Amino acid sequence: MDMEEKEIMAELEQQFGAELATIPARTVETLPRMRAVFRITNAYLNRSGASGRKQLTIETDIIESDAGAEFVGKTYKKNWGLETVENIQWLKKDMRCLELGEPADAKDIAALCGQLVGICFSGQLVPNTEEGFPPNCFINPGARRHELEMGAKGGTSL
Repeated sequence: MDMEEKEIMAELEQQFGAELATIPARTVETLPRMRAVFRITNAYLNRSGASGRKQLTIETDIIESDAGAEFVGKTYKKNWGLETVENIQWLKKDMRCLELGEPADAKDIAALCGQLVGICFSGQLVPNTEEGFPPNCFINPGARRHELEMGAKGGTSL
């Protein structure tokens, strides 16, 4: 064992001690195929944990679900990759569906983070073909739900 490994082990022991054994593994909550209404609570640029790829992430709360009331209040994260031309095409398509401008440069992408928070939209969750990954969320034209953003009362329909 080299010096760096020993230092890392000592830091882990100091930080976690015996608690390390009781920390549960991270799980991905499985959400079924559903149509839902989402409210964006946070948006930020980051890197994916597995590959380190650049992405724009939104955190949402499900505020309506056709799969059952037990899914209302659950959190869902959606990521747009920022690595390829195809990634940017998907991002631009979804921003158009959310009635936001299509980003023309990196500053525009960063500005989206502030513009996305508070937006409500309808979308469809579809289970991911890769096991262990969260479902995909598809956003179609006309998805933005302005009446929910303004705090309107009354029923809504998916």
